[in-house]
Amino acid sequence: MLYSGWLWESKDRIWKSSLVFLISILIIATPFILHGQGSNLIEITFGAIDRVPAVSMHAFNCWHLFFPGQDLVWMPDSNLFLGLALKSWGMIMFFLALLFTLKTVL
Repeated sequence: MLYSGWLWESKDRIWKSSLVFLISILIIATPFILHGQGSNLIEITFGAIDRVPAVSMHAFNCWHLFFPGQDLVWMPDSNLFLGLALKSWGMIMFFLALLFTLKTVL
């Protein structure tokens, strides 16, 4: 069942949650920034997308519904599913989930 409480949550709660999130990110990133490694933190974060070109690294996620019984650790994310690479499908699902999550703020 999907969470639908966002319809009734107050804008104050959303802004407070966003502020807590930003402060948490700042607390985590500050040591890297102070030691001149801020750009490395960004590079590692965005570079992690292509680090492991497999569908699933031992995570039991939605791909197991589409490929039951297969070892997804060794299945390349470049395999096609309905005409698109599995990596592209993953990015589409990620951004749809992100939009669903952020639609109250947007």
